[in-house]
Amino acid sequence: MRARLVGLSDAATRLKANIQSISADQLALTLNFVEKEKEWELAIDDLPTGLYRVTVQTENMADHAPSPVHGLFEVVRN
Repeated sequence: MRARLVGLSDAATRLKANIQSISADQLALTLNFVEKEKEWELAIDDLPTGLYRVTVQTENMADHAPSPVHGLFEVVRN
């Protein structure tokens, strides 16, 4: 996953993702993005196949922080 913070100072905060399986009974994961130049990246190598719900938000949820972003993604293996 990749994300970009727009309109915040460089030292504003860090990003985290909460990932929850929709298609299987698994514990939710909370993982931190890694800053790479002007983007934030999150790589997960061992996520089982299935449908997932993700919420990406800043670590600091102060009044000036951006609203969390929600989405769905699917892991498929051949």
